[in-house]
Amino acid sequence: MAKKIWPVQSLWYLILILISGNILTACAAAEPPLPTSSPMPAPKLENNTEASSAPAYPAPGDAAPGYPAPDDAASGYPAPAETAKPESVERTPPPSFPGKLAYHSEATGSLQIFTLNGTNGLVEQRLQTASQAFEPSWSPDCQELTFSSGAGGNDFFKLYTVQSGNDSAEILAAGSDFHYWAPAWSPTGEMIAYQNNEDQLMNVCFVNPDGTELGCLARDSFSNAMPSWSPDGSKLLFTSNRDGDWEIFLTDYPPTGEVVQLTDNNGVDFYPRFSPDGSRIAFAAKRTSNYDIYTMNADGSDEIQLTSDILDDTTPAWVGDDRIAFSSARTEDWELYLMNADGSELSRLTFQTGMDQHPTWCPSD
Repeated sequence: MAKKIWPVQSLWYLILILISGNILTACAAAEPPLPTSSPMPAPKLENNTEASSAPAYPAPGDAAPGYPAPDDAASGYPAPAETAKPESVERTPPPSFPGKLAYHSEATGSLQIFTLNGTNGLVEQRLQTASQAFEPSWSPDCQELTFSSGAGGNDFFKLYTVQSGNDSAEILAAGSDFHYWAPAWSPTGEMIAYQNNEDQLMNVCFVNPDGTELGCLARDSFSNAMPSWSPDGSKLLFTSNRDGDWEIFLTDYPPTGEVVQLTDNNGVDFYPRFSPDGSRIAFAAKRTSNYDIYTMNADGSDEIQLTSDILDDTTPAWVGDDRIAFSSARTEDWELYLMNADGSELSRLTFQTGMDQHPTWCPSD
């Protein structure tokens, strides 16, 4: 049964506290920082380019104890699974689905943004950044993609937006000495939720599409992260470690101060996503030794486990109301998969070199 938690204080202004400059050491080698005053360069595709042997999926592992670090697959944050054994996979045509998926991939070396057309199976690199680009989010009209970019360390993650038909991106929001990442467009198109670590704890904050900052969720001595919207934009899902481990919570938007806890267990619950009709929530949970995909009702009831592989399944994304895309380490590296909302008819979607993760669906192709 969901339980209500009332925060001690509200936080509607940005906290101006410097954090240490050595939060992240995830990248194997820092590349030149992405310019903040000029567009990113046009894509430069190189076919069959092998991925780096030590990819650096970014996460400030030291910033908040319990939040998974980039180089520890056991912690649950998507990183190449060393226990995965290469296997021969028949590359059958991927299943068709309406619309398209955006995701990040190492197909050309560092993490970059790609799209997969559900009608014809066409895979395209969306743009090439000077550093790495990750965690894309579609605008409601599917005309813009917002994503995070930065090498880590002192090259802090920033939010960028690229318009449909363009091959350059413009900066949306950035901090002077902390990270902005995990963007999520509101279905209303009026704002974008994201997370930052301005004071070494993470919090969910908001920004207009024009870059105007709108404040953050109320927070005490804990972290809020991984924001995701209800279909009408009136509610916000997020994860928080306020009760000692990572659980899923729901709040109204604009925030009223009331927060409802939807999960309550001794494991870790991440990446909550509402179904398009608002009736179910998909999420990744570590209840045993690895992450699996689950769903539950919008009030936290009727929890169902959909996957049970020995390796991690994570970052679910609804594809319509009846299918779910997700990333998995069950093959030679992280790839995207598609299944029915009840866990049946599992199919592999990507076969690229390097990890493919964090799918996000757009109904228009």
